[in-house]
Amino acid sequence: MSEVSQYPNPGIHKIPDELLVDILKFTLRDDIPSQDLAIVCKRWKLLLLKTPIFWRKMRAGFVPDNQVIFHSTRLRRRLELSRSALIDVVLDVSGFRDEYSKCLFEIIATAGLQRWRSLTLETTGRIIPIDCIAGIFSGTFTSLRSLYIEVTLGDDPYTPIYDLIAKSPPIITFLYSDKRVPDLLLNGRVIKKVIDLVIPASLYVEVSKRTSIESVHITGGYIVNPSLTPTLPKRVTMTTASNESLAGLDLSRVQDLQLSYYSEWGGDAKLSLPSLISLALPKNVGLVRLFDAPLLVSLKLGHDSLWGKEKVVESRKIVELFQKDHDQISMAPTSVEIYLNTTAASVIAVLSHWHQVQHLQLILTQGDRFAWEGAFAKRLKTAKNPLCPNLITLTLRTPWDQKESARWSQTSRAIFKARKLGPLELISWTHELDVPKTKVFVAREDIDGV
Repeated sequence: MSEVSQYPNPGIHKIPDELLVDILKFTLRDDIPSQDLAIVCKRWKLLLLKTPIFWRKMRAGFVPDNQVIFHSTRLRRRLELSRSALIDVVLDVSGFRDEYSKCLFEIIATAGLQRWRSLTLETTGRIIPIDCIAGIFSGTFTSLRSLYIEVTLGDDPYTPIYDLIAKSPPIITFLYSDKRVPDLLLNGRVIKKVIDLVIPASLYVEVSKRTSIESVHITGGYIVNPSLTPTLPKRVTMTTASNESLAGLDLSRVQDLQLSYYSEWGGDAKLSLPSLISLALPKNVGLVRLFDAPLLVSLKLGHDSLWGKEKVVESRKIVELFQKDHDQISMAPTSVEIYLNTTAASVIAVLSHWHQVQHLQLILTQGDRFAWEGAFAKRLKTAKNPLCPNLITLTLRTPWDQKESARWSQTSRAIFKARKLGPLELISWTHELDVPKTKVFVAREDIDGV
């Protein structure tokens, strides 16, 4: 962004202030480095200084006496620039020393708890006196929506904060916890309904029994306890899961399930998910045999690093599953995202079985190349018995550069021509690096003679 100040009239200076603020808000979200942005140019500095939301992040910790003036002046200035905007507060007691000043906590307290929008209580790597911030804060939280609780050692020094939260109206809807949620929060009904809960697997059962949860991200492995069958909410993300761990959960309400790592440990018993609409699996399509999801609409399949013999063996298993043992497959998604990291024959087998697919996204890995003359590509371009005859949108994500995509327009025309009587409406080619960027975007009306 510093390049903006190197040119007398860069194009970005033509953007109205209101639009520039919206762009920065959308691009940077809540992680807004306001002080860094303020040095880009004079116009940006003036714009930031008069826009309170760019100064809403506040942080307090213990500081030595020789740093008090610097840090306190800086924090007071941020509060002044934030005006009456809701603020995001981070409290960190980990640096406590008897001789250190608590002035930053006292400065943030002057803003009033009613302005706190989110609160992060940072971890302590050592035991801290439980009364180190006692008596500093007072009042009632009226705008607090997000609470982030990290692990603390010994007696919790944030107890005075929990006491104030517990006495506030039921307002918290986003809860992120790496530790046991204090009883006074759960008992005090301050947590009315958790829209988004991030919590270790070992702590989920306790919280789920005492508050309403709409979405949960369960971190770590789930410890199976035969005496407990906790009900999962509609939206679930699990860092680690297995057949056995999922079998110990009530999955009847789950509509969206995302698994970051999945182990088949625990047998091949099929898991019943009667309400499941969207499923994301970390590995290839072979795992679908383990899930009974008759209502499934969207399926995203992760990337297996398959090479040489391993790739051939896995591809053979997929072909066998979808051609010979397809009675084990109980899902029929209409939207599929799949990596092309197995053989063409295996992908053809999958999409021949799932002929109902309407939205298809194909992702190439860095080690693969896609030849439009191959068997799979021909099945996309043929008019007779094509793959996915009900296809509406087709997206190809690839590490290719623009020079290697010279044949894309010609290929798109061939696909549209072969499917001129079908529902195909859109083909997009995405060049994928760190962030996907669309390079070619072709709609049916763009193709002459179709």
